[in-house]
Amino acid sequence: MRLTKKITVLLVFVAVLLAAPIIIFANDIRVSVDGEFVNFPDAQPTIVDIRTLVPVRAVFEKAGFYVGWDEDTKTAIITNETYTILITIGNATFYTNGISHLLDVPAQIIG
Repeated sequence: MRLTKKITVLLVFVAVLLAAPIIIFANDIRVSVDGEFVNFPDAQPTIVDIRTLVPVRAVFEKAGFYVGWDEDTKTAIITNETYTILITIGNATFYTNGISHLLDVPAQIIG
């Protein structure tokens, strides 16, 4: 019984060591718009279930969009002279000028 416990502890330790580079890499996500890196003053890009999630405000503002928020519907309203984009929290469908598009995962607020 003791040998089994030691092997289990060793396997857990090895798994943590192997996962460490992945965890470190996941925290170093960089996003650029037109060759310039985006500064994320609040929420940071993160990886959740193999998907990279990026805060929309900083990216779209860097691209010259206005980003608003409708608290009642939990919807980000992203606009410029040409586009209106609606992204609703909890929904995997977003809209660009009324045309629906699918996300891999529903939009979400993290932190």
